[in-house]
Amino acid sequence: MSNPPLDTRLRCWFLILYKIKIHSSNDPCPVPFFTSLLFSTLLACQALSLFPLFVFPVLFCPAVMFSSTFSRLAIFLGLCSCVVAAPLNALQARTEEKCADNRLAPCTCHGALGLRLDSTHLSSNCPAQSFKFTNPASGKDGTVALVPDNLGEVQCDHIVELQFIANQIQKVPGICRHFQSTTGTADFQTFFNTINSQPNLVFVQSTVNHAKGIVFSNRNFKGTTEKAAAGVVSYLGLLQSNGDATRAADTIDAAMTRIMGAGNGFQTFQAHFTAAVDAAKKTTQRQVASGILSPAPVPGDPFVHQTESTNVRCGGSKTS
Repeated sequence: MSNPPLDTRLRCWFLILYKIKIHSSNDPCPVPFFTSLLFSTLLACQALSLFPLFVFPVLFCPAVMFSSTFSRLAIFLGLCSCVVAAPLNALQARTEEKCADNRLAPCTCHGALGLRLDSTHLSSNCPAQSFKFTNPASGKDGTVALVPDNLGEVQCDHIVELQFIANQIQKVPGICRHFQSTTGTADFQTFFNTINSQPNLVFVQSTVNHAKGIVFSNRNFKGTTEKAAAGVVSYLGLLQSNGDATRAADTIDAAMTRIMGAGNGFQTFQAHFTAAVDAAKKTTQRQVASGILSPAPVPGDPFVHQTESTNVRCGGSKTS
């Protein structure tokens, strides 16, 4: 088989790398994607005689090619070893990190207590409705609306972010002392159940949930799409206007007051949460207006579109 012109081969490799860059910034579960992308693109390019097979492992997974007879096997094995070694993404790490009590992060009381319920039970606590994009075909329009189902690429979100709750607990030393005492164990479980159930839960588009976690954790927006960031602004605005944010915060505040007693629980919890939501909206809106965020991939593109089943297999689906 004769080799095609160099510029043709370079265009093929550029397409692969571009697709990886776009997808890895947005997909909460990249491992199956990389496997299918690289292997299927390899076969497609080989079928079109765009490059010889032995070039592939040299660029992606170093391997020794003894003959063309074994090239396909070596490529497959090398690709598998590279994909399996890929690090977990930020969303998975956030979901799987554990605190001293073996509960899931975020942690409070200096790492002693975890606040997150596991994804399986969390999803069952979420109501059968979700905030979804009104214009999914757009790469920039992040407007969301509440619909009466939880189908598709959605995740169960904590309306009052658990990281915010963790920070508020840390501000009142007496809360941690009580929760970590022998007599406070049951009270912590009661509070844990409150923050991981309605009215503090609702399904929302996965990319919006991920971006919301970024802004409330004061992390870098690198890798967040313009559509996801705009979705955060729309979503938070709706939570405020329809009263969901107020109801969730009031429920959590009241639960802490019942446990600790009047004056010993959170200090102006609702006011602090409202201020945090307003700040999050402003920060995210500045990112959208800056023009530095990339548009979301076009739905239906086989290189970048991932199904719900793929997210479920990686444990990144329907979790806050």
